[in-house]
Amino acid sequence: AYEEATAKKEEAKRLDKAEREKLPFDGIVMKVLQAEGYTYIRVFVQDEVSPDGKVTVKGGIIWLAAPKIKLTIHNRIRFGTALYMPDFYSKELQYKFKDLFFVEKVRLAK
Repeated sequence: AYEEATAKKEEAKRLDKAEREKLPFDGIVMKVLQAEGYTYIRVFVQDEVSPDGKVTVKGGIIWLAAPKIKLTIHNRIRFGTALYMPDFYSKELQYKFKDLFFVEKVRLAK
């Protein structure tokens, strides 16, 4: 039983490392806006992030747009690379995002 538990722990560590490599950025959810096709997430990031590889945010608040996901305020999330869209206007929400990062995937952090 001990070997099985140890093997499961090692497997979980390996999977967690793989997820961190695919979703290298993390933050705390500050606000969630649900639209038909996307979830818009206002996120506090502590560290410097550059989701699109070009625009760098040195900590602070950013907006993400992700495929629909159920989140609540204060959730810790992980996210990966993104497409940067400055001055993006959502007709559905009737809201203009000064800076928005469209991400392929968001996951709750463990």
